[in-house]
Amino acid sequence: MNEARPGGVCEPVGVTMYRVRVEAPTAGALQVVTALADASGVDLVSSGHPSKLTDDTVELIVEVDGSRAAVESAIDAIRDELVDGASISLDD
Repeated sequence: MNEARPGGVCEPVGVTMYRVRVEAPTAGALQVVTALADASGVDLVSSGHPSKLTDDTVELIVEVDGSRAAVESAIDAIRDELVDGASISLDD
């Protein structure tokens, strides 16, 4: 959300960037990040390269824009659907 200022300059209002950490099986990590990007009120800004944690698990750090409430809500909804051994968390 942007708020117009005199002179045509817009400043962001109420939206903050957050880092989200995903640890998941290699095949499922992209699905987790896609679900986060598709969540209401959350926009994917950037993604790092996956880091291999084990033979079948990767860690992926992504940055998203949105209100803290929207990001936390998305993470909670995704967490409920994760396969065993996968995790998603907000990096404060």
